Amino acid sequence: MNIFKGIGVIFIIFLLASGCSSATYDSENLEGIELKLSLDKKEYSLNEDVVVTISLRNHNNKAREVFVPIPFDFDERITSVFIANQNGSTFQVLHPKGEHNISNIVGRSNYDYVKVQLDPKETIEQEFLWNHELFHQEALETVESEPGEYVIGAVIFLDDIEIEDIEPNNELYTDLTFSVGE
Repeated sequence: MNIFKGIGVIFIIFLLASGCSSATYDSENLEGIELKLSLDKKEYSLNEDVVVTISLRNHNNKAREVFVPIPFDFDERITSVFIANQNGSTFQVLHPKGEHNISNIVGRSNYDYVKVQLDPKETIEQEFLWNHELFHQEALETVESEPGEYVIGAVIFLDDIEIEDIEPNNELYTDLTFSVGE
């Protein structure tokens, strides 16, 4: 399966099934790993970049690895971050903002998964930038965002994915809603 398309489908399913948070941050925990997503405000204008901050924290007393579903030809990152319109017909995988050298990224588990190492009690952060472009799934083209409600989500896996075609059992997902005005 094309991982970009697959991740988009996974994200849309999470989007439609979740009760999106309306705060400026949301975090979820699983097996001592916390994934936190935050925005600096709830409403942005069409000409204003949206910067998303992602934090990963290991609350455990031992080192842990997490796995990020991202195609090999994308920049490596500590999580996959997506933005979609409310009905899920358009979405975008966000790119990291600024410097990409994060020592916690230790390679790939396989072609489509980045491996991230977290030391005991360690927290790492990375910022992502949205330039208001979205991918329209039916038209297969990139479109500009319009005023309205959007959902931003982030996902990591706690399973070691070394063989392609194996689906992870332990996903950690968090999301927020925000709006874009004129």
